Amino acid sequence: MTFDWQDLAALAVVAVAVVYLARLGIAAVSSREGCGSGCGSCPSAASTHGKGEPLVMIGSPPSPPNRNR
Repeated sequence: MTFDWQDLAALAVVAVAVVYLARLGIAAVSSREGCGSGCGSCPSAASTHGKGEPLVMIGSPPSPPNRNR
């Protein structure tokens, strides 16, 4: 099995992408605040309770008026 320069370039691009995604994942895990229990009792979670956007209910569109008179 021989490797051309294109194979090596493709492997290099994949390796760079893997390293980039791994660093993003490590940064996301290590930057979490709070205790990690998910109960919402920590001070950082208390500032967001009750201030979210209201839910919008999505339903079927209204039927068009009947024009067969």
